[in-house]
Amino acid sequence: MFAGAFLYAITHGHDFVTAGNLAAAAAARLVTEFGPRLSAETHQQIRQDILGK
Repeated sequence: MFAGAFLYAITHGHDFVTAGNLAAAAAARLVTEFGPRLSAETHQQIRQDILGK
């Protein structure tokens, strides 16, 4: 999750700090849930909170 979120942010034009913040938030959220994936709504919420999108 961390690597995927980090690369997503970098490939969408964000700097390393923002990419790290997104990756950390996504990974932290994932470990609080059962299973290997987050829901689409959760992904959207994290993106909105960190990237403002």
